[in-house]
Amino acid sequence: MISDERGHARGRIALAGAAGSHPEMIRLVTAALDGAGADTPLVIDMSAFDRRGSADYALRKAEVVRPDPQEAGLSSRFATAAPNMVLSGGVRAFARLQAMFGDLMDEAAIGVLMMCHSWGFPEQALIRAARDRGIIVFQIDEGPFSLPLRGTVPESSRRTARVGLRALRGLRLLPPRDMTGRLIDRVLVTAKGRQEQLIERGVDPDKLIIVPPPRFDRLADLAQAWPGRTFDQNARRILWLHQPFRADGKVRADEVDRAEQALASALARVGARLPIRVIPRLHPRSDENERARLFALLEGRGLTIQAEAPRGLYESMLGADAAVGFYSSALLEAAVCTMPVVAARLDPAAFDQKTEAAKAGAMGALGIPVAREAGELAAILEAGLVKATRPVPPRLLEQEIGWLNGKGAATVAALLIDALPDRADA
Repeated sequence: MISDERGHARGRIALAGAAGSHPEMIRLVTAALDGAGADTPLVIDMSAFDRRGSADYALRKAEVVRPDPQEAGLSSRFATAAPNMVLSGGVRAFARLQAMFGDLMDEAAIGVLMMCHSWGFPEQALIRAARDRGIIVFQIDEGPFSLPLRGTVPESSRRTARVGLRALRGLRLLPPRDMTGRLIDRVLVTAKGRQEQLIERGVDPDKLIIVPPPRFDRLADLAQAWPGRTFDQNARRILWLHQPFRADGKVRADEVDRAEQALASALARVGARLPIRVIPRLHPRSDENERARLFALLEGRGLTIQAEAPRGLYESMLGADAAVGFYSSALLEAAVCTMPVVAARLDPAAFDQKTEAAKAGAMGALGIPVAREAGELAAILEAGLVKATRPVPPRLLEQEIGWLNGKGAATVAALLIDALPDRADA
């Protein structure tokens, strides 16, 4: 049995996440751990190191800690950790973070650590602190699109970025970042296709375990409920899944404008033949300026806008008859529910990073209808509304979403519990 330096058995599980989908993932797994009788897990809220999004870890079934970057002498001038680490001493700042996380896990008697992602430098410090103590490290694959590890693929698709990273590391202003999976003991992947991609990237196949994705446990129920949703007899409701690509700088502004205008024009064409209402659902990163810009675009096309979508994505889907967007997990989830969907094509050359362009390019390969021009977008959407449902593309389940049985959180919880030192040594 693994013990800490004071001889205490490491019998607790820690789960680390930041913003985005992490809080919901961790909420589901902690509830499953409680249901399985595990000791109260420790949730490490890493959102203070990346302030681009908000995180709510108000959990009843866990002890939640939010490490303060300043306790490790890390600057907070920037919203993300990498530039703050450069300002704060680089490799020395990384060592301070590693020591801080090590003390935290020693105090909590952690035996197993689950990471929602391992890309950030603070997450890398947490993983190394765990490895130094013999703590079993899990990496969960949230899927879809972004793989949890890069394997042998370079950490940036931009040559200038790679040169810059090498220079900073040569000056010891940034620590090395391991995305090969070497520091991870077990990787929980959502689908066979994603497992195959990781193996192709050089990740050890013996570390890969396919599990139903916990974040999609509710999606299994939604997929059954959506066809029987409450209908609006007066209009077809179109969910616009908006992402702030323009504000983020992920896609060139003129290309975002062109694609959004094509999509809005398509809706106007459909609206000329069928009564429709548009329900905007903005990404959490969207600010008030982005909201105002989208509403002005829709109003400028004479579209009827329903009240903004409720906060919960699945509640939004139950109140919609079709969904439009660009490329997002939400659009894929809508397709799993047999909801008619269509994606506006973005020019790959307009993306800031090739990896993002690849995500957008994957939509068609996964069976999602994609079009560039307003007329084609309108034709696809209208046909979907007339048919009312659209079969789930098999490749979508095989390659990205995985097996949905509503038991993903319970499966993950069982794997974490079984990996605890007292269980593993039994």
